[in-house]
Amino acid sequence: MFGCLMMAALLFGQVDDNDIRTTVPTNPFECAHARSFRYDKTGRRVTCITQRGEMLILNDNAEYPIVTTLEKKPGGRISDRAPMSAILAPGGRDIVLFYLDGRVQVWNIGTGTKIKDLESERKDFGYAYSSPDGELVACLSHSRQGNSSAILFWNTRDWTAAGRIESKEMINDFCFTADGRQVLACVGHPSDQKHLGFTGIMAWKLASKDEVDKIEYGNGFPIRIAISPDGRWVATGGGDAIPVRVNARSLSGHLRIFDWEHKKFVTEPYTLPTDYVRAVQFSPDSKYLYSGSYSTPPGGGQYIAGIRAYRVGNWDSLWNATLGNGNPHELRVSPNGKDILVPDSDNLHIVDAKDGTVRGTKLTFRFYPEDRDQDNLK
Repeated sequence: MFGCLMMAALLFGQVDDNDIRTTVPTNPFECAHARSFRYDKTGRRVTCITQRGEMLILNDNAEYPIVTTLEKKPGGRISDRAPMSAILAPGGRDIVLFYLDGRVQVWNIGTGTKIKDLESERKDFGYAYSSPDGELVACLSHSRQGNSSAILFWNTRDWTAAGRIESKEMINDFCFTADGRQVLACVGHPSDQKHLGFTGIMAWKLASKDEVDKIEYGNGFPIRIAISPDGRWVATGGGDAIPVRVNARSLSGHLRIFDWEHKKFVTEPYTLPTDYVRAVQFSPDSKYLYSGSYSTPPGGGQYIAGIRAYRVGNWDSLWNATLGNGNPHELRVSPNGKDILVPDSDNLHIVDAKDGTVRGTKLTFRFYPEDRDQDNLK
């Protein structure tokens, strides 16, 4: 009987979620540069959006995506059609899109149609995340043109607005704690601009939106933040930007670790002389930390994208994978912790989380000159 069940699983492609591996296509799908890569909770669906304003859906771990062209703003440019970020709603049926001009939309993945415009009084949307229980989605509205920074929330049950966190400090990124009770944010400015406000990590109660904790950062500033699923550790990616001449700065980077239980700095696993550390994420089991950055390889040479892995607790370096040209602004670990999606300028790579092997390319990115020509006509 067991043999029959195993044969049926092989014939019909039934694989336990824990054994799912992201498919490496024979010929990667070509598209404009993409962002906001999201797995559903099973790892069987991957979604993302492109700079041309397209939604890509890879169902059932497919090699190639279903492509949906998103709504173009009336009178706008092709680039206006591209959301700044997207978050897959609980259940994996809907996706929420956040635009720089303040639009917030819910689209149905199955039908490829917009089903709702959400209420919003802010613009300049950036990073978006969902709460651990899936009851909320949230998006950062950047501090620009005299506005305060804000994190806006919506109920996924009926898509009504669910309040906001506003801060006079410059919020660069945020995350939910694993228990869903707090929101953490990395805030602040380069070393020569500390007079502009607080630099470090801040925390608010989600229910009341009241500030409850903060940790000062020291030199440099954080631009990305992640908390381990067990709630113990906070990692920040960032660096510094030192003025070298008029309108020019020299960038450096660092990865920093904080003990969130004791609210203190722990260690700085690595620094870079060239650019910020721009992506951080823990593994689902809280045993590993991954970071993405753009720097020269150990032997010198051309700047390339890279991803590093560390063991949580002692922070030993486990591996360092080099990719291609361009900066890895994000990375996404699969729900079972086996694969990591990492984009650079040219490709979306699939990296083996265990040893850093680059398993293959999921998407290939290209530039469309006709888009620039049409935008220039506006």
